Amino acid sequence: VRGGAGEPASILSIKTDITEKKKIEAQYFRAQRMESIGTLAGGIAHDLNNILAPILMSSQVLRMQMGKADCSDLIDSLESSAQRGANLVKQVLTFARGGAEGEKGEVQLRHLVKEMHRMIREMLPSNIEVRVNYGSDLWPVLGDATQIDQILMNLCVNARDAMPEGGRLEITAENLAFKAEDLAAHPGAKAGPYVVITVADSGIGIPPEIQERIFEPFFTTKEHGKG
Repeated sequence: VRGGAGEPASILSIKTDITEKKKIEAQYFRAQRMESIGTLAGGIAHDLNNILAPILMSSQVLRMQMGKADCSDLIDSLESSAQRGANLVKQVLTFARGGAEGEKGEVQLRHLVKEMHRMIREMLPSNIEVRVNYGSDLWPVLGDATQIDQILMNLCVNARDAMPEGGRLEITAENLAFKAEDLAAHPGAKAGPYVVITVADSGIGIPPEIQERIFEPFFTTKEHGKG
């Protein structure tokens, strides 16, 4: 800004905080990516369903017609593998359709966490220390026990891979009263009682440049053949 004689007198600076705008943009682009992945996943799942259905039906027909003891193990394996594939397809379809088909019910998280502790203690190498903390007064939640179990397992496996030289893995579950003033940081959330599960490790961490992509179900930083 110049003075009366035309000499520079002062500087006018206008600043706008665009932090929230950038957050909303990031959420929008993430939603677009998820929508595209969901469309792709839905198409793949339908094709896999068409492949798995005849396998399941054939194994049941074989069981009725053959009746030979030496083939029963083979048929069991065939049917079990096809059923696992069908369950996987169901999960993909649930994701592709926005989770509308998930079977939700009352879940006691302390039982899930306790069982997960037992499983991962057998799965993880001895150079990884496992700590689990949860109270006996944890509230029950509305959710899909199978999906919660898979989330915990995936996080624990990722934690193991992030600590090749060993380290510490902690699983914590605690009650949280979510207040109205907390909603701004969590779009779509509602105030009320929640149970928070935290899975933390002392591993290498997640690079900032890919943190926006960690909720994409098919995104991975692992090399081919390693995950």
